[in-house]
Amino acid sequence: NVTITPSPSPPSLGVAYSLTCQVMGVTGLVLPIALTWTRTDGLSLGTTPVTNGSTITLSFPSWSMQNLAEYKCTAVISLPYKGIMVSSTASITLKAPGMVSYPALATPSNSSSVISWSPPQQTNGRLTGYTLSIEQLLDYGMPVNGRALNASVDVTMTSYNWNGLIPGVPYQMCITAVNS
Repeated sequence: NVTITPSPSPPSLGVAYSLTCQVMGVTGLVLPIALTWTRTDGLSLGTTPVTNGSTITLSFPSWSMQNLAEYKCTAVISLPYKGIMVSSTASITLKAPGMVSYPALATPSNSSSVISWSPPQQTNGRLTGYTLSIEQLLDYGMPVNGRALNASVDVTMTSYNWNGLIPGVPYQMCITAVNS
């Protein structure tokens, strides 16, 4: 038997996401089991040898997640001396909300900025809130590692005030809708 467990939080674009696949119920065999992740479009996301009771987690940034794509975890046991292959597959379809609309930025002071947006037109479920992140950029446009600030915003809010920004320093902001 193969089971898939998604991340505790629902998928949302811009946030890391993971799927955990577990192999159970293989008894009396001490044979290798090949566990393979695939996506609807046929892309293989990796094969790993495992044993009974093992779990393997597929983690990926959700910007690479294919919305409404089916992700499959397949366990294959080969009995080479008998020419038999036994497999079990579990699948899950991920549904992320669409992008927020009309982001706008206002600068009420040198050290703060207010970012506002409109909710996504396609929620693919019940919209539960927003995740915001802001990163300081280096002069050549790359993010400064370890300097990202994150905030969770209630679904009823469509703006957020970032305080403590350094005047004259470039920043990159990301707004992500979250659904259930």
